[in-house]
Amino acid sequence: MSARDAGPAWRGAAVSLAAGLLMGAVYQLMGVTSPAPPLIGLTGLLGIVLGERGVAACRERSARRDSGHPVTPAAPNSTRRPPRPGEHPQESHDGRQ
Repeated sequence: MSARDAGPAWRGAAVSLAAGLLMGAVYQLMGVTSPAPPLIGLTGLLGIVLGERGVAACRERSARRDSGHPVTPAAPNSTRRPPRPGEHPQESHDGRQ
């Protein structure tokens, strides 16, 4: 692996460290000990998942708007699943878009 390939990995690690430092400061200000009690930890994980899906949905809406396709909400019984972390939103395992 070259130094050029390591750039995105180091950026991800730096952002992760910064987020951890920020959360440590927030925990201290709230008076919560670390490791956090299970309810607080699970609530934080839920926030992470919802944030990932929200950003992915916003990007998809923006891409559809920019491409000229109509932006409509998915049908309630849609079999389309949200992209997994690290997966491009247009990829799907069943060959559909």
